[in-house]
Amino acid sequence: MPQYFFMQLQDVTGRKELELELAHQALHDSLTGLPNRALLADRLIQGLAGSRRRGSQLGVIFVDIDEFKVINDSLGHSIGDDS
Repeated sequence: MPQYFFMQLQDVTGRKELELELAHQALHDSLTGLPNRALLADRLIQGLAGSRRRGSQLGVIFVDIDEFKVINDSLGHSIGDDS
């Protein structure tokens, strides 16, 4: 009785690199490379869950630049990015 074996190999290195790059772009600012609000929200959720498990507290410091939204809204994001 004949037996057959078939195998297909495919290099997915490029696809995996692209997936990592897209994930980075989704969670970081394109201009500065700094984490964005989506990543902040994710880390806050993780931090809160961890502090609940440990029975500890979590501290957060939020820094805001006065009137920066006014610059973006009135002059455009490209001017705000240059500021």
